[in-house]
Amino acid sequence: MHASRCPRRYKCSAKEQCVCVSKALVEQTEMPHGAPPCLFFFLSCCLLLSCRPPAVAGNRGEDDGDDRVLKGSIGAILDLRCRTGKGERIAMKMALDDFHKGFGYKLALHMKDPGLDPKQAAMEASRLIDEKKVQAILGLRTWPQTAEVAELGDRASVPVLSFADGVPSWATDRWPFLLQFTPSYSPQITAISAIIGSWHWRKVAVIYEEDDGYAGADSIPHFMDAIQAVGSDVDYQLALSPFAPMAKELEKLKTRRCSVFVVHTSLTLATSLFAGAAEMGMMGKGYAWVTTGAIADHLDSANSSVIGSMQGVIGTRSFIPRASDAYTDLSRKFQRRFAAEYPGELIPELSINGLQAYDAVWAVADAMRRLDAGGDHSSRSPRQRQLLEHISASNFSGASGKVQFVLGKLVPPEILEIVNIVGSNVKEMGFWMDEFGFSRSIAHRTEPNLSMAALGQASWPGGTGSAPRGWVPSTGKNPLRIGVSSKSVFPDFVRVEHDDTQKSYHFTGFAIDIFDKAVKYLPYDLPYQFHPYDGTNDDMVAQVFSKAFDVVVGDTAILSSRCEMVQFSQPYTPSGITMVVPLEPVYPSMEWIFLRPFTASLWATIAAIGLINAFAVWLIERRSSPEYQGLSQSQQLGNLMWLSFTALFPQGERPHHNLSRVVMVVWIFVGLVLTSNYTAILSSMLTVQMLQPAVVDVEMLRRTNAMVGCNNGSSVVRFLK
Repeated sequence: MHASRCPRRYKCSAKEQCVCVSKALVEQTEMPHGAPPCLFFFLSCCLLLSCRPPAVAGNRGEDDGDDRVLKGSIGAILDLRCRTGKGERIAMKMALDDFHKGFGYKLALHMKDPGLDPKQAAMEASRLIDEKKVQAILGLRTWPQTAEVAELGDRASVPVLSFADGVPSWATDRWPFLLQFTPSYSPQITAISAIIGSWHWRKVAVIYEEDDGYAGADSIPHFMDAIQAVGSDVDYQLALSPFAPMAKELEKLKTRRCSVFVVHTSLTLATSLFAGAAEMGMMGKGYAWVTTGAIADHLDSANSSVIGSMQGVIGTRSFIPRASDAYTDLSRKFQRRFAAEYPGELIPELSINGLQAYDAVWAVADAMRRLDAGGDHSSRSPRQRQLLEHISASNFSGASGKVQFVLGKLVPPEILEIVNIVGSNVKEMGFWMDEFGFSRSIAHRTEPNLSMAALGQASWPGGTGSAPRGWVPSTGKNPLRIGVSSKSVFPDFVRVEHDDTQKSYHFTGFAIDIFDKAVKYLPYDLPYQFHPYDGTNDDMVAQVFSKAFDVVVGDTAILSSRCEMVQFSQPYTPSGITMVVPLEPVYPSMEWIFLRPFTASLWATIAAIGLINAFAVWLIERRSSPEYQGLSQSQQLGNLMWLSFTALFPQGERPHHNLSRVVMVVWIFVGLVLTSNYTAILSSMLTVQMLQPAVVDVEMLRRTNAMVGCNNGSSVVRFLK
C-alpha cells in the first residue's frame, strides 16, 4: 500500500489513517465469496492495535490520568500514614498541576511510602530510579532516611531534595547530589537569644533531641555561643531520646532551679516533654519555655491536647503570609483536594510542610523545563548533573518563602514569626528580622529593637502576664550560711551584738547593708542567715573553703593566699596595709641652713661653672684690658677668683671685648635662675615646718625589732613575720 492511496494526504490522525488503511486492505484483499464477517472484524482489530502512536520518552505518572506527552518524572518518598505526609502529597500534586497550567510542561509524580524504615526507603528509591526512571527524589522527613537515599542518589546521579530538619552541615559535602530543602536554624537561634537577652535571664537550660532520626544536636554549639553573646549562660544541657524516662530527666531540670528552658526537639518528643512537665508542676508560674521552629512550625497540625499542655510557651517559626490572596487561594484548593482524596478525615491547615513540598516540586519542574529548553542530552549522567546545577541555581519567591540554595542548603528566611500559645490558639505576637529585631508589623519598620517588650504583653506559663525572673523561687529550707566576724575593730563596717533576752544576734554596719541591698537586686529569691564567727579572718575564709559557710561578709582584706581558696567580690574600699607612725622634723637644727637649699653636688657644679666662666673671660681680656697687665701670677689668680664671683653683681668688672660680653651674658642668666630658686627654697625652709615619718618602711621595723600594734586576728602579724 502507498501513502498516495490516502485521500487526506497525511492530514488525518493516527486512528483515522488506520481506518483508511483497513478499508484499502478490504478492497484489495481477495476474499472468497461468502467469507464470514468475523474475519473482516478480526483483521480490522489487528490493524488498529498495530497502529498505536509511537511511544514517547518518559513515563506516565501514577497520579496523572490524561494522555498528554510527559517530559519527565519525579519521585517522592513520604510518610502517608500521618496527616503531614498526606498534606505533602496533596501539595506536590497541586504544584505539578499549577506548573503544567502555567508552562504547558507535564511531569509524572511517583510516590512511595516506606514508613520510617531507612532501608525500606532506600529500596523504594532504588525502584523509583531503576523502574520509573525518576530524575529527582523529594521528601525524606528523617535524617536516617536522608542519609540512605542520599548515598543511593549520589551513586545514580539523581538529585535528592530532603525535607528533614537538622541535616548536618557536612552532609552536602559528602553527597553532592543532596540538597537540603529546609531552612537553616541560624536566624531562629539569633531570635531566641534576643528573647533571652530582652528579659535578662542569666541562666538557661537547653533541651535537645538525641536520636538517630533527628540531627538537631548539630545546632547546640551555635545556641551556646548566641546565648553567651547576650550575657547569659547555659546552665544545663539535657539530651533527650524518645525512649528516655521523661519524669527522671525532668527531675534533673527541676533540682537545678533554673526556670528558663529552650527546647529544640521534634514535635513528637516535645508532646511527651510538655505533658511530663505539666505533671511535675513545671508549666506554672515562674517558668519560661521557648521552642524553635522544629516544634512551632508544626503546631497547626497538632491536636488540642498537645496545644493544651503547652500553655504560655513562646515559639519562633517560619513566617507564612496567611492574609495574602495567594495563600488564601492555595489553602482553599488544598483543603478542597484533601477532602476529596481523604473523605471523613479532619482537614488540616496548609502548613509550612505542605508549602515546602509545593515549592520543592516547582523548583525541580522549573529546573527540568529550563534544562530541556537548552537542547537534547544523549548521556544520562551529564544531564543529571546539569539538572542538579539548574536546581541549585533556583532563585524565586515561593509559597514558603525565598527559594535559593547556597552550598546545597536553602538560604535562611529573612522574617521569623514569634508566636505564643494562649488557650487553644497559637497567637501571632510579631516578627523578628535580623536587621530590625522585634517588630509588631512587617510594613512599618522602625529603628532596630532588641526588646521583646515591643511585641506587647505575652502570656506565660501559669496564665501570668509578667515575665518569669529566670529562677525558681526558693522554699527557704536551705538558706545560705553567711559568716560574719564578731571581732571587727571598726563597728562602722561590721557590728555584731548579742541580744541576751531573745537569744539572738543583730548584725549591722556598712558591709552588712551593702550585702542586703545587693540581694534585693537579684532577679530571684535568695534566703540567707548571718552567723557570728570568733576566729581570725584567715580561719573564717577557710570555713568557706571547707563549706562550713557559703559566704563571708565583712571587712576582710583581699590577699593572694585567700584568693587561692575563695573568690572575692568587688572591694568597696581600697585594700592594703597602712602604718601609723610619729612624725619628726626633716631638719632638726637650723645651723648651716643657708646651705641646704642646694645639695653638695649642685654647689660644686655652680662653683666649677663660675671658675670656668671666669677663666674664659680672663683669657679673652688679659691682652686688651690694662687691669690684667703687669701683674704677678698670684695677682692674676686672685683676679680670676674675684671675677668668677663679681660677675653676678653690677659692681663687677666691665669686659672690654665683645666676646667676653657674650660669655658674661650667659653666665648672668644662669646666675639669675639659680638665685631665684635659692631664694624660694630658703624662704620655704625658714617659714614652713617640714616633717617626715619616723619609720619609712616595714623593713625598718623588722631591723629594729620595733613594737607594732595591730587589730586582733589581723593578717598583719603573719605579714611581719
